[in-house]
Amino acid sequence: MSNNSYDIGGLPICITGNDTPVKRELMGMLRLNQISENKQKIMFRIHEIKEIEEIEGFIPDWVYIKMQNDLNSQCLEVLYNSKEKKDFGIFWLDQSIRFCVYFDYELVEINLIVVRSNESIKTGLNLSTLICPLLSELFAQQSKILIHSASLRLPNGKGILISADGKGGKTTTALSLVRQGAKLTGDDLAVISFISKGKLNFRGIPEFVNIREKTISFFPELKNVPKLVTKLDNGNYPISPLEIYPDCIFYKELSLDILYFLNLTTGKPTLRKLEFIDAYQRLSRSRFLVKNQHLPPQLSKAFFHAIDKIKIFELNTGDDPLYLGKWLINHAETQ
Repeated sequence: MSNNSYDIGGLPICITGNDTPVKRELMGMLRLNQISENKQKIMFRIHEIKEIEEIEGFIPDWVYIKMQNDLNSQCLEVLYNSKEKKDFGIFWLDQSIRFCVYFDYELVEINLIVVRSNESIKTGLNLSTLICPLLSELFAQQSKILIHSASLRLPNGKGILISADGKGGKTTTALSLVRQGAKLTGDDLAVISFISKGKLNFRGIPEFVNIREKTISFFPELKNVPKLVTKLDNGNYPISPLEIYPDCIFYKELSLDILYFLNLTTGKPTLRKLEFIDAYQRLSRSRFLVKNQHLPPQLSKAFFHAIDKIKIFELNTGDDPLYLGKWLINHAETQ
């Protein structure tokens, strides 16, 4: 069982259930995370069924009734059972597959139910779509915030986050820093926590990086990636960063010193310091919140006040990632 137990940004999660495609996909998503030695684990049970009617035995009535009302719509929604929002359910429906996940606060247990009539139907994209709001809810119960961001430890020890929209250059920028000696703590997900005097710390959640052909063209060490892994339908090559840059992952918590919001541009890289409100709004959009999901008021308030404690910039990347990595390391060292 220990080999199925992972430390996910500080959450000790143990994945159980039969050896099914969904279980293998989920463990594949988490395989770069460290094994959890915490004895008090959150049990994550996976159930695969073929008919929607079978789901009733796995989830409470209040979740099942809501799902029944929305069976003919495509949605991703969080449901709460009480004002304390300790028990919650999340469901994702589309035309070919249905997911429902339920967290039982008293049992400290997650049940993920996947309904699909044909095992040939792919679950990967929808599974990751569901897992992010689930983790967001679990972290919120620990007064932590999950955001969409690459995260790194620079050679001088400073911790930085790099945020961007999809295909916004986040991975390319992160790799430009790794090849200059930075350590990658996560390519896509970071967990922000609050410490004394309103300061912020973070931990990354290590995952395979999805490398595009354009990124491969920038860095000579990536030229063999297409020979090592199969290209996905979306054109990306998923690969462990450790296969390219050995010992490049840093697992410990870091102080959040600088946050960069990317803007893909040509020419040379430039920086613009963001005003407080602009920075707060951009960072808020980086959180994983879906329909009916929101942070507890006290956590939102702490998050708002803590933003003023870090340096936040808009980074115009320029068109040369090889130069960008060196340039950005020099900038961060002067902050």
